[in-house]
Amino acid sequence: MQGGEAPTAAERASINPGKVDIGAVIAERCHVCPAVHRQREHRVLNQSTAPFKTHLFASGRFGRLRQAGAAIVLLLTGWSAGWLVAGGAAHAAESRPPIEAFFQNPTFSAAALSPDARFIAALVSTTGSRVQLAVLDLGSLIPKIVAGFSDADIGHLQWVNDNRLVFNVTDREAAQGDMVGGPGLFAVDRDGGNFRTLVPRSTARVQQHNVREALRWDTFFFSTIDGIDTDDIFVIQPQFTNRDELGAFNLLRLNTTSGRAVAVNRPGPSRRWLVDQKGEPRVTMTRDGRTDTVYYRDPGSDAWRKLAEFDMMDGFGFIPYEIGPDGTFYVVARNRGRDKTAIYAYDLKHNRIDPEPLVSLADYDFTGSFILNREQVLGAQFLTDAEST
Repeated sequence: MQGGEAPTAAERASINPGKVDIGAVIAERCHVCPAVHRQREHRVLNQSTAPFKTHLFASGRFGRLRQAGAAIVLLLTGWSAGWLVAGGAAHAAESRPPIEAFFQNPTFSAAALSPDARFIAALVSTTGSRVQLAVLDLGSLIPKIVAGFSDADIGHLQWVNDNRLVFNVTDREAAQGDMVGGPGLFAVDRDGGNFRTLVPRSTARVQQHNVREALRWDTFFFSTIDGIDTDDIFVIQPQFTNRDELGAFNLLRLNTTSGRAVAVNRPGPSRRWLVDQKGEPRVTMTRDGRTDTVYYRDPGSDAWRKLAEFDMMDGFGFIPYEIGPDGTFYVVARNRGRDKTAIYAYDLKHNRIDPEPLVSLADYDFTGSFILNREQVLGAQFLTDAEST
């Protein structure tokens, strides 16, 4: 299934949670056919660049992260201290690693620190096994496998809050052209309890009774809500026209414990969304033919007001980029005769872009992401001829 028009360079820069890369989202999250498989450049979602962001910005905790990795590796492989000494020396004497070592799944990867910095979630695997989800208690350094499948590998993971995680799956044993179905979406507590299928992997219309209340298979993770303690996340669903063309993206707020989803009202055929840290949808951009329209919703209001309208092809519009922790609306644009895109603050009172950019690169369009906490924007990561911060 294909996801509409190709994103621009500025759209491909949309890599933070809380925003969506138009038609590329389906291609980046759906493994239905080989032509549409690639990871989201979002943080990101990067991140993520997976679509699931990792919380590794807490200062002074990287040493504990290394300890965590070692603890999980030892648990899974059964290594002992004596083996590490004897076996390590023998391994060092070998001239080259075996060929199969280059095709094995990483033993430990994608570590993500919980919001309260007390636990680490990570993807783990032993030789010949599927990739599973493990959680390590940093106080006791005792790891535990909390989720895994016999016919699939855990794909991307994300902390929803201090206690709950959400993740999707992939199949690392199948060739790209042999993958069928979607990545699904699942939730589980950090102790392995309260597992729930939120989105099934199967594209079949008739589902099993235990997932009959799940959302349809082409529903994809969008963002968590970082500013409040909640089990809710946001997901998106593509909506197609009767000509089987992408018409809009529906945004839904989904409770990962109950599975209940509530759709967000939209002013038109929305193609992009921005959600603030309190879980309020604040910006959406609609598309009707070649006309892009940006709408804004004031905090606490359900009414959308139009900020701007422009021809998507003339290069004089802007792309919604981020809602900062203080409510500032940031956009990607070319302004005041510049031929490179940059990050600007948008003046919501006067409905105009601030004249001077917040982040600009002399010889490059801006491609990157903000570094922020719950109070403010701290900096930016960007790409020129190399990654910089």
